[in-house]
Amino acid sequence: MKSLTASSGKLVLSSGQYWIETLTINHGVELEFPTTGTVIFFIKNDYQHQDLTLINDAERFVIYSYGDFVLNGSAELNAYVFAEGNATINGSASLNGALTASTVTLEGNSTVTFDDKVSSITTVPDCTIVTPQPEFHIQYGKASSKSITFDSAFPDDVTPLVFLMPTIEDDNSDSYCFGIP
Repeated sequence: MKSLTASSGKLVLSSGQYWIETLTINHGVELEFPTTGTVIFFIKNDYQHQDLTLINDAERFVIYSYGDFVLNGSAELNAYVFAEGNATINGSASLNGALTASTVTLEGNSTVTFDDKVSSITTVPDCTIVTPQPEFHIQYGKASSKSITFDSAFPDDVTPLVFLMPTIEDDNSDSYCFGIP
């Protein structure tokens, strides 16, 4: 998406990858993460995460910035952060997870605490949709030259697929069939 700006309220996220050109999340915006899977933000432009506290499992949130990444103020962020440009953490901001960039700068009382759960990151969203399969029934019946009689009737809304089997004995002129709804 071209731009995502969250000025206030709640942003409910699903696990998966979000490709965002410009991202702005203001202080006070609540981000709700899914109970399973990982949320990954791919951000084209520089990203500044200011005074926004996101407490969650670090392996549930990945930020990949194609530009610079800045974490400042009193922000608390649990995430794995990758920046192709520079990364700066300043003020009393803290990052729990991991950080990699061309240049990493820590200023003021900022901290980075490594969280060794990177193997728990899932980069593919779980888009599994369980679709109920129709029931499969085979019913046997008997065919004459004019009709087919099944052992039990098919429901009114079912059109069966009928297969005829020829007689296998010379002295039996009846044909047998089976139907699949």
